[in-house]
Amino acid sequence: MKKFYLHFFKKSKKKIKKIQKHIKNNTKDHSSKRGLLKIINTNKRMDLYLKNKK
Repeated sequence: MKKFYLHFFKKSKKKIKKIQKHIKNNTKDHSSKRGLLKIINTNKRMDLYLKNKK
């Protein structure tokens, strides 16, 4: 189970970097900003879940 979470964080980290580069070039793309915030919040919730589970 731990492998899944590590893979999830690695994959989402790559997505975040990709979207950040896109947003720098396209500052008015609000849907990408919304997607970025969604990924970040998902990571935060997953991290809190893992901390509370221990």
